[in-house]
Amino acid sequence: MDWVPNPVGRGAPAAPLTITASPPLRAPARRYDAAVENAFAQVQAAVAAAADLKAVPSNLEPPLARAAAEYRLSSTTAANAIFWTPDSLSA
Repeated sequence: MDWVPNPVGRGAPAAPLTITASPPLRAPARRYDAAVENAFAQVQAAVAAAADLKAVPSNLEPPLARAAAEYRLSSTTAANAIFWTPDSLSA
């Protein structure tokens, strides 16, 4: 059997997403709305920047070698959450 190296990202490291979202407590609704709109704009800008990547970032998390296991774990967890609810166990 041939050895296949673990795939790794070879692109530039991606900048971590940091969002400054702090709707002021007890502030007028317009200030809260403005803070929420600002947070959405930050996320949209990050998604737009990531959409133009030509190479997989070297600091991808989870690493490509672990991605399939992470996906299976999340899929199984989601399926269990859907099918094994307290209501389904008492039937």
